[in-house]
Amino acid sequence: MAGGVFVPAASLIRAASEPVTMRPELAGRPHAPISPRQLSIIAAVSRGKSNAAIANELNLRESTVKVHIRNIMKKLKVKSRTAIAHKSRDILRAQGHEIYNAPETTRPLGPSIKVS
Repeated sequence: MAGGVFVPAASLIRAASEPVTMRPELAGRPHAPISPRQLSIIAAVSRGKSNAAIANELNLRESTVKVHIRNIMKKLKVKSRTAIAHKSRDILRAQGHEIYNAPETTRPLGPSIKVS
């Protein structure tokens, strides 16, 4: 009468004792489906772009990019932007995106000293 839902205790006990199984249509998928917009954000994150740069590139607000990144992290079950880039490499390849690989550097990393 108060608008709640009644669930018999016996069904809760039975549900708790049964093993959790994945729905058959999701069994082959390692993660939730990724939208085309999220895919473009993943590609930009993989290229090392900041939220502001991604927002500018995709004509979005920075807050919208942050929401997309948070949702992507949930879908991929990761906790950092680096993990997004690492885990999404195969996804990006399958969608035809170019994978960013940092070029090998040949110059020394320390300060340069001119010797005469």
